[in-house]
Amino acid sequence: MKVLMVSWEYPPVVVGGLGRHVYQLATALAAAGHEVVVLSRRPSGTDPSSHPSTDEIAQDVRVVAAAQDPHEFDFGADMMAWTLAMGHSMVRAGLAIKGPRNQPWRPDVVHAHDWLVAHPAIALAEYFDVPLVSTIHATEAGRHSGWVSGQISRQVHAVESWLVRESDSLITCSASMSDEITELFGPGLTEIRVIRNGINAALWPFARRQPRNGPAQLMYLGRLEYEKGIHDAIAALPRIRRTHPGTTLTIAGERGALVEAGSLAGLMLIGLSCGLPLSGAAAEPAAASTTDVVSGAWQHHNVTFSYYGVTALFTCDGLEDHVRQILLHLGARKDLTVYANGCPGPINTPSNSAFVHADFYALAPAAGADGSDRVMARWTALEVTPRRPGFMGDGDCELIQGMKDIITKNFSLRDVEYRTSCFPHSISMDGFAVKGQALKALPLNPNAAKG
Repeated sequence: MKVLMVSWEYPPVVVGGLGRHVYQLATALAAAGHEVVVLSRRPSGTDPSSHPSTDEIAQDVRVVAAAQDPHEFDFGADMMAWTLAMGHSMVRAGLAIKGPRNQPWRPDVVHAHDWLVAHPAIALAEYFDVPLVSTIHATEAGRHSGWVSGQISRQVHAVESWLVRESDSLITCSASMSDEITELFGPGLTEIRVIRNGINAALWPFARRQPRNGPAQLMYLGRLEYEKGIHDAIAALPRIRRTHPGTTLTIAGERGALVEAGSLAGLMLIGLSCGLPLSGAAAEPAAASTTDVVSGAWQHHNVTFSYYGVTALFTCDGLEDHVRQILLHLGARKDLTVYANGCPGPINTPSNSAFVHADFYALAPAAGADGSDRVMARWTALEVTPRRPGFMGDGDCELIQGMKDIITKNFSLRDVEYRTSCFPHSISMDGFAVKGQALKALPLNPNAAKG
């Protein structure tokens, strides 16, 4: 069988696990006797003059890497434009593939990997008039706990839906992803096959564990990205150490979004107070400044507010998760609970009558509090916009507006500037910005790790 595999990453251009997955699949199919051509791309930030398209054989796999058209698009700031430009280059490279004696080459099947290659994969499958198989590795809704709010997220969600419905067969790497696709894009989808990822144990040196009596040792190995959940592992250390004293967590991994955004430094300070060894390129925690350090005390709050959101798509789980992240960003203690009701079932049906209930602890200045109740805290710069922190989006304007008068008054904020201008059904006209300072617990204080 002649297989045209379309992927936005393939060695040496590897961003994450998808590139490794496609590499292992392509080489295994080639070893089984199939003719495999992988259509991928040249490295980001290059152009045809420095990095022209290549057509090479590696481990019996033919790898066609399309040159990036000269442009000024940035993947982070111009994701859709960048993706479409990449897709255009890949389509031209795919149509130019030649077979023996310089004859046009035609695959028996096109295999797409995730939404980033939806346009070239669908175009090539239609041109060659062959079946399209798509492996869906993750979804935009899944990456954000069911929350599809900002303009980019909604665009990604739409492209995912299009790719899924254009495919003649679907593959996922887990049963849970299969269920997620059915819930998001069903009913009426083609058959979904679950083919689980595996591990080549021969590549991992192994030595039988020796008996030991010391504290438990945990280890994280992987990219330092929000989706990987390393922040949850670090935040759980205090609770783990209550029942397993002395437990340590070793982090070994490459820089990722958590490090680039500076979010990992505070988490590492929590970890260092719990015996957290740090390894690899990310082991660079910054010392906490003592500027504006004051005494604080936790105060309990229980509030309810209505959310008449029509520009953001959400499920109740997604809305709860989003509010929870905003509360934590404002300085709430980690043992908070958030509950939403009145949300719709399908993710693409926005609600205009959701209610959110939040039970949380927030810090208040407490210079005269007893020593046992005092928490060392610091006035910390606060900014909430459609781009900061990373989980916010354009469609969150109405959420911020709904929380403004009910929620934020329960936090210790100073020098705050609000700007909200929400226009339902018109995300491009939405605007919001909350800037100032918030009183937050210093992470090295044991009381900051409660819950």
